[in-house]
Amino acid sequence: NSLSDPDLIAALYRASAKGVQIKLNVRGVCTLIPGMAGLSENIEVCSVLGRYLEHGRMLYFRNGGSEELYISSADWLQRNMKKRLELLFPVLDKEIKARCKDILNIYFADNTHAYRLKNDGTWMDLSLSRRPEDPLLYAQEKLHKMTKKTVRNLEGDRKGSLSANRFHDVVFDSNIKIAGTEEMKATKETLDHIRKKKAYFVNKPNPLMMRHALRTLGTTYEETIIVGDRMDTDIIAGIESQIETILVLTGVTDEKDMPKFAYAPTFVLESVSEIPQ
Repeated sequence: NSLSDPDLIAALYRASAKGVQIKLNVRGVCTLIPGMAGLSENIEVCSVLGRYLEHGRMLYFRNGGSEELYISSADWLQRNMKKRLELLFPVLDKEIKARCKDILNIYFADNTHAYRLKNDGTWMDLSLSRRPEDPLLYAQEKLHKMTKKTVRNLEGDRKGSLSANRFHDVVFDSNIKIAGTEEMKATKETLDHIRKKKAYFVNKPNPLMMRHALRTLGTTYEETIIVGDRMDTDIIAGIESQIETILVLTGVTDEKDMPKFAYAPTFVLESVSEIPQ
């Protein structure tokens, strides 16, 4: 997801300098510089940006023929390495390991939504260098189709269906299932297919999310304020939930856009740094 930890970057440089071929798929921040002679010429960094906001962390090591594959909770940021408790565990099942390797290979083969980091810090759009005869490969779309096919194959398997329900649904109430992000919304069609009934999808600005948040935090409406950078999600969520709001002008909504809306935040600040302690 992100790579900026100095110790990890130094270790990658050392491995590259010794001839290890390294491929990195980094969606967000990357302060490693690839392609530098004698230091990182064996490192390739790509980034796939598409419909889904992904947070997967998967590591594969050829390891001289004794392959190892791990899944982790951590971004490769200094805060994760120094200040958080993270998990890294090996994938031992041969079938699952093969599936994980397929996923990695698909991402590194993307030629429609992928970018490659150059040693001058700029990103090259790989779709521009695709040859006319090359088949189009959009990694996220391909994996989405593969997942739907897998789920269909599990249809009728009670264990498989329940596993899918637990993974994709957040149960806030005994009769209400809420998917909380855009990527979960994209799986709604698959879940409908499994259950043979329509899922109830909730996202901002539905007040149900805010009521649940207040119950979880143990706070009241009067003790709470919503801070956000979007009028059409964050601020309207507060208004519909009867919670005071702060619009910060460091994101989506600009001050000149505010007159376009028929409602207004309680407060407007230039950034979160202006919020009183």
